[in-house]
Amino acid sequence: MKPTYISNYLLGLLCFSATARAQLYVAAGETLFTKSGETLHADGLTLYPSTDFTLTDNELNRNSSTFNTLPTTYIFRVFRFSNTSPAFTGTMEVNYLDGELNTLPEAGLKTAVHNGTAWQLINTTANSTVSNYVLSSSVSNLPLNEITMAASLSTLPLQWLSFTVQKKANNAVLDWTTASELDTKDFVVEHSRDGSVWEPIGTVLATTNAADNRYSFTHRAPEAGKHFYRLLQRDYSGKSSYSKVQLLLFGSTSSLFSLYPNPINDGRLNLQLQQAATVSLYNSAGLLILRKDLPSGTNQLELSRIARGVYYLRVGKEMAEIVIQ
Repeated sequence: MKPTYISNYLLGLLCFSATARAQLYVAAGETLFTKSGETLHADGLTLYPSTDFTLTDNELNRNSSTFNTLPTTYIFRVFRFSNTSPAFTGTMEVNYLDGELNTLPEAGLKTAVHNGTAWQLINTTANSTVSNYVLSSSVSNLPLNEITMAASLSTLPLQWLSFTVQKKANNAVLDWTTASELDTKDFVVEHSRDGSVWEPIGTVLATTNAADNRYSFTHRAPEAGKHFYRLLQRDYSGKSSYSKVQLLLFGSTSSLFSLYPNPINDGRLNLQLQQAATVSLYNSAGLLILRKDLPSGTNQLELSRIARGVYYLRVGKEMAEIVIQ
């Protein structure tokens, strides 16, 4: 079957009413081919491809709610392809009615696209609160599954649910889970030997933007000693956030424990124990301030209620000086 080329005349045949079963229908075995520079319009959704765009065995429907969970408020106009389209590059225009705004401010609307795996917010090139449309010209190599509009101010921030680092064979394995990744691009894994000077050692792409997401990264064969790890989460919008810091003692070491930060600025002391132990904290006069039985691994001591000064932390027969600022 030869592909169908779109002309300005044929475009009119592709515009359907809001009450139609589908705004666009391409039967199995048929191909709808929109050349670069042409226009494809279907009941409020207009695509201006800058590279040739092909649809095969697909149907475009308009609904009032999303099929894929979008963890933020969006308008009551959602376009959904029955099959995720090939990658689209070009400009996208979405028209809407005032009654579909769902209390969202028109000036802050952005086009939200689900690419078959994750939601992504597209930067707005132009919008009109009079003619009721949002134009996005920065769409690049993006498959189309669902399309709607949301306000960037209503985007839920990423939630760090967990972050652990464990020794497995000769490697350090980082595992983390997150939620509400509406605009997350990737995670940069950062590493430090002293807890202050950091360098990137890898990047993990974000997978989904809705439910809990699980990730893993392996730092292969690190040297013996202390290894600090943290994650830098980056958004498509340019925003970023850090995870908490994790410490791993790798290889042989003479100390039963390691701690950071020191001095303590936020009232929290992270303590890495090689084995379960009783931890005691003494002031400079030798008086016992705190005593706890802690398990092996990474523990956190809450010291925000203790006065500033120099203290001594004892683990087993070992002692370390700490400073609370």
